[in-house]
Order: sequence, then C-alpha cells, then structure tokens
Amino acid sequence: MSGLNIGWSYLTDAQATWAYSLCGCVFALFMIPGGRIQDRFGPKWGATLGGLFLAGGCILAGLMKSYTGLILGFGIMGGIGMGMGYAAATPAAVQWFGRHQRGLIVGLVVGGYGGAAIYISPLAKYLIGNYGLSVSFIGLGMLFALVVIVAGQLLSRPPADYVPPAPPATAQETRSAMTPIDWPGREMAKTWQFYALVFLFIGSAQSGLLVIANATPMLNSTAGTLAFFAAHAWLLSSFGGLANAAGRVGTGVFSDKLGRSNATAVWA
Repeated sequence: MSGLNIGWSYLTDAQATWAYSLCGCVFALFMIPGGRIQDRFGPKWGATLGGLFLAGGCILAGLMKSYTGLILGFGIMGGIGMGMGYAAATPAAVQWFGRHQRGLIVGLVVGGYGGAAIYISPLAKYLIGNYGLSVSFIGLGMLFALVVIVAGQLLSRPPADYVPPAPPATAQETRSAMTPIDWPGREMAKTWQFYALVFLFIGSAQSGLLVIANATPMLNSTAGTLAFFAAHAWLLSSFGGLANAAGRVGTGVFSDKLGRSNATAVWA
C-alpha cells in the first residue's frame, strides 16, 4: 500500500480511508442527537455546535500531526459536526414548504454536502501543495467555523401558525389517495421498513462517498502516461462532487413527481 510522507507520522492510503469511513459512520449516527437538538432548541443551536465540532476537529488533526489526531479530529469530531449540521439545516428548510416540494428542498439542502468536493478538492490541493497538510487542516477548520456558524444563524423555523403553500390542483389530485402519517420516532423504529431504508441509505451513501474520497489516488495510479490527468487528478473528485449534487437534487424532484414509495422502489 502506498503512503504519503506528510511530515507527520507515515500515513498510508488505507489509514486515510479508515479515517474517512469513520467520519461517515459517526456523521450518520450523530444525525439522531442532532435532530433532537434541532427539535428542542432550534436549528441555530445545531448548526453552531456542528460548526464548532467540525472546525475543532480539523484544527485538532492539524495540531496533533498524527494518525491518532486524524482519527480523533476528523474521524470523530468532524463526523459529529457534520451530523449535527446536517440535522439542523434539513428539517428547518423542509418546514417552510409543502409536501409536494419536500424532495426538491431536501435535495437542494443535501446537494451542498455532495457538491462541496467541487471547490474543496482544488482548494485542498493548493493548500497542501503550498503550506503542508497541518496548516491546511487548521486553515480549513477556521474557514468551516466562520462559514457554518455564520450561515447557521440564518436558519429559522416557521411560526406556529404558518401554513405551507398548497400543491397545484393536479398534484393534489394525484396524491389524494395517499394518507400522510406523522410517525413518532419510537413507533417508526418498530417497523421493518425503517431498517430497510437505513440499510439502503448506508450502502448507497457510503459506496458513493468512498469512491469520491479515493477518486484522486485511483486516477493517479491509473493515469499512466497521461501527464495532464496525473497532474490534475483532483478534477475527477470535483466532477464527482458535481454529479453527486446534481443527483441529489434530481432524485428529490423525481420523488416529488413519482411519489416516495415508487421512487424508493426504482432506486432499489
């Protein structure tokens, strides 16, 4: 397994992938307490805590300069921060719109997560190439703190008497046979459909994210004599982020048109 001598301890590609995988798992798990925080205290608290954890984790990883620091800082603290931020923004946005637009709105919100690779890949390449990995982690951590915490203050829930816009007449007729049910969390966790969706989400999301995370080293190892692609392998990561974001928005619109159950059956 090839490695990268970054001035820390010797870090292999496998170790970097483990840290990224751990971040993804912690991120998914902490969406649950993040959702609780959003419900009880509002989206600003969740976004602020998420920004602090993510920024603190990146700065910790940069200061420790070790695989342990990468696991603790990026893998655990970064995952906690992303989970809390994700759970803060999505429900707050959905509550302002009717059921007929939920797929589109959720797609737009989470599309930003997938699309981050568009600018993070070239930015990280520039920072690492000019300032080293430690400074890059610290700088990105400070950037995340500024952007996430400031943007989080713009989040708000609609007032109690707010009524979302009604769907067009044609869409309303199409969904007239569907009876929406607001499942309590405990009751939802007793259904097999919940665990089937969790399994589907973990399998599809992790496989896609791990490909994006390893796109640059994969292209570097297969580019061969194609000097341009070997020197600009980050382009594949950026393109993957663009496709990821577009897919999230597109499938959200698709589920609005087709219905959640039918759309899930097609994806499966």
